[in-house]
Amino acid sequence: MKQYSIPRLRAAMIGCGAIAELGHLPGAQVADFVDMTVLVDPDIQRAREMCKKFGVAEARSSISEIGGLADMAIVAVPHKVHADVTIDLLERGLHVFIEKPLAVTADEGRRMLAAANAAGRVLGIAMARRFSAGNAYAKKVVESGIFGRPRSFRFEEGGVYSWPSRVPFLLEKDAGSGVLIGSGSHMFDLVLWIFGPVESVRCFTDSRTKQEVDALVELTMASGANGVIELSRSRQLSNSTSIVFDTAVLHVPTFGPGLCIESQDGTFSFIGEPRINDRKVIGDADMAKMMAAQLDDFAEAVALKREPMASAMSGIHCIELIEKCYENQQDMIFPWERPIAVVSQ
Repeated sequence: MKQYSIPRLRAAMIGCGAIAELGHLPGAQVADFVDMTVLVDPDIQRAREMCKKFGVAEARSSISEIGGLADMAIVAVPHKVHADVTIDLLERGLHVFIEKPLAVTADEGRRMLAAANAAGRVLGIAMARRFSAGNAYAKKVVESGIFGRPRSFRFEEGGVYSWPSRVPFLLEKDAGSGVLIGSGSHMFDLVLWIFGPVESVRCFTDSRTKQEVDALVELTMASGANGVIELSRSRQLSNSTSIVFDTAVLHVPTFGPGLCIESQDGTFSFIGEPRINDRKVIGDADMAKMMAAQLDDFAEAVALKREPMASAMSGIHCIELIEKCYENQQDMIFPWERPIAVVSQ
């Protein structure tokens, strides 16, 4: 619901793949400040099909054909071309909201930010999980100190890979195809957003070609907290976050509502819904609502001349952390590969 007047932005959807169909286009349908006006995809028939499905007026096969039809662009193309496509759009005078990750390398991200500054346009990233009530609550608990300092944390996300990608970029080396830059972008962004800078990194993966399917990352934060991020495209993980404080433990599901707070001494526990006094925070697992919330935040950032919730610089910091993981990676040892201890009778 609108709380004040923000000019509506006309949006061009660049790329009509799975994340556009399942996320950005449904989100735009319920956003307060964004109107989807044109869909762009080299497969013009696909663009026309999505126009029909989501009630969008115009379909185009190239960025060069959208002049005058949009104020902003939502970029959802393969990671390896994020930088070139974004810089092209910025130089054409459009604000750009890009599907994570910002780019494949931090250097590309810095070029994109420089282009946005030169054009006087806003560049933001789709990090919808910042708009989840559970994650927003975790950040506020850390900042408030209500349970003391955070001592440790664990983020897990994993399952057998089933994302219906329309292009095979996951099979391309150095194309931003590994799990660290895939779902890991979400996890690293949340860690930096909630806990602040990282002091040191240890990383274990099942591949040295940046096409890893499984990864385990151990972090020491500048604040002193220690943490683990476990990611998998081959195994079902808990898909949850746990934070250990001085006096309590907070458990937050990655997807969906609800959280659990347990005291360290076992005297109380609470299971319920987080309450956040922010109209843009979404309390359930509705993907369209979270996509709409971040689109509206981006529109507000354009109108009010401020940084969006997930800025280009935050995206650069996220990629820098992923690059540190690759620089420090070691071979992962899976539980079934560890030697079995034999106990003599």
